[in-house]
Amino acid sequence: VCVYTPVDCDDNDVCTLGDFCDQADGACKKTGDLDCDDGDKCTVDACSAASGCTHTPLTVEVDCDDGNVCTADGCEPATGCVSETIVGLCDDSDDCTVDVCHPTNGCEYTPLDCDDSISCTEDYCVTGEGCKNVPIVCDDSNLCTDDACVAGVCEYTPVDCDDKDVCTLGDFCDQADG
Repeated sequence: VCVYTPVDCDDNDVCTLGDFCDQADGACKKTGDLDCDDGDKCTVDACSAASGCTHTPLTVEVDCDDGNVCTADGCEPATGCVSETIVGLCDDSDDCTVDVCHPTNGCEYTPLDCDDSISCTEDYCVTGEGCKNVPIVCDDSNLCTDDACVAGVCEYTPVDCDDKDVCTLGDFCDQADG
């Protein structure tokens, strides 16, 4: 009586499926691998020959860090790593600064530019109020000058009292009345 002992192709690896002996060449083969995908994008799925599927949670601080200090990093099981801008992260509550977050350097506070491009105003910022553009007051308290701001400089032009009448002499501005 002939006895035929089948070749044992079980590789003792729970991660392989359908171990068999190939009739063509006598080699042990497998039909596939165990699917360890748990559908959770926040785990690293693997298979251990001894114990089977493993699902190691991502370390958000390492695996999901987008390198941007202006975002909060996390992980959503359906989509994986997410990064959301942190609203108000750099708000210093100062109306006189432009607050921005630089992805590498973090918060930056740039003084607010209050220049209104009018040379005859003093432009500055007041905390709690914002920009102020106050006209430059040019007053030399002399009633006999026309006072004006021209290109950012106060000019005091003498009042012309000449009435163009050749029959009057010594036209002048009276300091008391202007």
